[in-house]
Amino acid sequence: GVGKSGEKVIPFSVCKGKYQPWKKLKDGTYERNFGCFRHSQSRKTKIESFGLREGWESFEQWPYPKYSLSSQEGLAKDQLQQRTRAEKKYP
Repeated sequence: GVGKSGEKVIPFSVCKGKYQPWKKLKDGTYERNFGCFRHSQSRKTKIESFGLREGWESFEQWPYPKYSLSSQEGLAKDQLQQRTRAEKKYP
């Protein structure tokens, strides 16, 4: 393969879809994305099941958009969901 020794080469082409860390919902709140709009849900499911891959940075690095009060409510909901998932994983 091409690249430095020891690097992993994946056997398929990489998606070229634009990644946006947040998706604005119809109610004005935001939902965290874990990939492009085509692959976010499947990646989210895998991350919830297996965790982040070795060497990946947390998706928490992208701050929640602060555009409105409803956004803050969405942030609280997102944080609550993350705590609930963490409690299920590590009781």
